[in-house]
Amino acid sequence: MWQWATLGGEEDLVAWVLSVTLAGIGSGLVWGSLFAVMVADLPSEFLASGSSVSQTMMRVGNAFGVAIAVTVIGATLAVGQIGNLGASYIMLAAGGAVTAVLGVRCTQPRGMPAPALK
Repeated sequence: MWQWATLGGEEDLVAWVLSVTLAGIGSGLVWGSLFAVMVADLPSEFLASGSSVSQTMMRVGNAFGVAIAVTVIGATLAVGQIGNLGASYIMLAAGGAVTAVLGVRCTQPRGMPAPALK
C-alpha cells in the first residue's frame, strides 16, 4: 500500500527496490513461523503428511493468487502502461485482510481440551 500511495505513475527504481526488499524481508520473517503453526498441533506420526498437505495448499493458493493478480493487472493496464496499479494493490490488501480474518477464525478452539502443562 505504501508503494501505491507514494510512487504514483513515475518510474523510481530506488523506491521500487526499497519497497520490494522490505516486502521480501517481511515475507521471509513470516514463513518459518507460518510453517511451524501449520503443524504445531499434529501428533509426531502425522507431521510428514501434515507438512506436505500444508505445503501443497500453500502452493495452490499462491498459484491462484498470482493468476488473479495477473488477471486484475491485465484488465486494468493498457499495453506499455506502468502506473495505475491501484486495483492490484487494493486486491492484495483485501486478500490480506480476508486471510487475517480467516486465520484468526481458524485459531479459535474447537472444543478440544487444552494440553496439560508439564
